[in-house]
Amino acid sequence: MHTTMKIIGSLLLVTFLISSNGCMTNAAIKNATGTTAGGYTNDKGEFIHYDKPNPAYYALLPLTIPADIVTAPFQLIAVLWIDGGGGLPYMHDSM
Repeated sequence: MHTTMKIIGSLLLVTFLISSNGCMTNAAIKNATGTTAGGYTNDKGEFIHYDKPNPAYYALLPLTIPADIVTAPFQLIAVLWIDGGGGLPYMHDSM
């Protein structure tokens, strides 16, 4: 019985880690590929998008992936207890 619970717990943890947001990794990849939703308004009132790829952000992936894994339990707590399972607003893409 104890071994079965360990296996089920491990499978649930792996499932959560695979399906979690990975917000730091996601942001690094978006900046590297130039697909960020950010920008600014210039003097003429035109919105200028930051869409220039910056491959240097790929160097952050060895740091962001472990950071996302470490913060995953806190994300799980936030999703389950704070928001009742619907996800936090900042965890969803606005595009």
